[in-house]
Amino acid sequence: METSSAVGYLLLEILVILFTLYILAVQTSLTYLDWTAYCGYKYFGWVAILIWLIFSDKAYRLVHFIP
Repeated sequence: METSSAVGYLLLEILVILFTLYILAVQTSLTYLDWTAYCGYKYFGWVAILIWLIFSDKAYRLVHFIP
């Protein structure tokens, strides 16, 4: 997944949430930035795993085929 598609999915998810809140007439004090923060937590795990793979010795050997 590229960064631009991840941002696109994040924006789509926020728009669906805001549209649903509008249609259901839900009153909330949360702003779109709050929803962005809540929806963005899933990307933290992806980034943490990628950083671990980059800096771990096993991943280095796997990528560079060092026995």
